Amino acid sequence: MARMTLGARIRQAFGRQGTAPRSGKGGGDARLGKQVLANDGAVLGTITAVWQGADATDGAPHEETLGVQQAEQDVNGLLYIPATAIARTSDQGVFLTVDRTQVTARGWRYRPEWIPTA
Repeated sequence: MARMTLGARIRQAFGRQGTAPRSGKGGGDARLGKQVLANDGAVLGTITAVWQGADATDGAPHEETLGVQQAEQDVNGLLYIPATAIARTSDQGVFLTVDRTQVTARGWRYRPEWIPTA
């Protein structure tokens, strides 16, 4: 059996290159709506989207990324947290391997270029 790249799997599943945000409709990702907590206990926000895919320009695979609507009242926008930063999930939420300071330092408030703006 031939091995298939992540990008090829996505093209096969969706009939095109690019990203596929998952939504809560039609079975979606079980993590949608869960709180995201840093490893120091700080609540970062709620998962509103999950993307995985390949760059439409070069077909390069990209790791799954969580779109997290920030919890703080004075902060607008999403955090784009790579799934590799997840330590564990439970009924209480999704727990990260990093603390709040590291989340800020890693630049996860900037949208990766491969994720569509719409």
